[in-house]
Amino acid sequence: MITPYTIKRRLQRYSGLSLILFFVMGSAAVVADSPSPAHSPARVATFLPVTHLLTQSLLQDTTVEVDYLPSKRYPLSRIRYWLEQKLPQDIAQLPTYTAVIEIASVWPEGEAYPTLRQSNIRIVPIDAAVQLKPEGARVSRQQSADTLDYFWLNSANLKVMLSIIAEDLLRLWPEQQAIIERNLQRNLNGVTRYAVAVDDLLWQQEIEGVCSDDRNLTPLLNSLSLPVLSDMVSDVQSGNDEAKADADFNCLWISDKPSKGEQAQATWLINSLDRPYNGSLEQWLSLNLQQLRNK
Repeated sequence: MITPYTIKRRLQRYSGLSLILFFVMGSAAVVADSPSPAHSPARVATFLPVTHLLTQSLLQDTTVEVDYLPSKRYPLSRIRYWLEQKLPQDIAQLPTYTAVIEIASVWPEGEAYPTLRQSNIRIVPIDAAVQLKPEGARVSRQQSADTLDYFWLNSANLKVMLSIIAEDLLRLWPEQQAIIERNLQRNLNGVTRYAVAVDDLLWQQEIEGVCSDDRNLTPLLNSLSLPVLSDMVSDVQSGNDEAKADADFNCLWISDKPSKGEQAQATWLINSLDRPYNGSLEQWLSLNLQQLRNK
């Protein structure tokens, strides 16, 4: 016989069970709606215009995203300030990075890895200037280069950097091997074609030497197939009579800053990657080559 008391007890029991199911199902829904770290795209951090450009070109068409951390308005000369003052303030808001691309072997003052490591112990530092293995490849620099010059303007160094970065990216994401290797080969071929085209244009224009008053551009001058006449030009401008007697030469001025007047017509205005470039590596090479054709 079912009494009113029995009905009341059963209702209480079912109500308690419903309440438990409500909380269990609700928790499951929250978990399902929450973003899962496993579904977040892998990310690589960069903070130098050249490493950003190269890494983007290598990871094109992959699922790996490349972030440029500093403000894009900062020139290269302000990156050290950003590393020391801004990055520590922003570290808590940054996503988790698998790797950071830097050039600590040639610019030890410009490291982001120690700071980024504070929030992610697993982050991998990739040095784009030297292969971190016995007898590994490294970029070529002058013995006297005690400050950061634009060594990536030397086409041979650009190819070394591409190969070093690609090798480590392949170890981090072997499932992307086919795409990264294809991108590497395409970009290496593009740099080779660019270097050959520059030499051809210099000979076609009957250029006898190259000049610049910017020491940062010395790696580019030294990589070309013509003598560097900057010191001779300086002697002429300073009034050296012996230099003036030998001053009948066709010198190509190279600068990453616009010139005025007659010198602008004899100047190869290049994009030195002093700031981030909004385009691909191929487009950057094409831009500099076109500037040489137009000079």
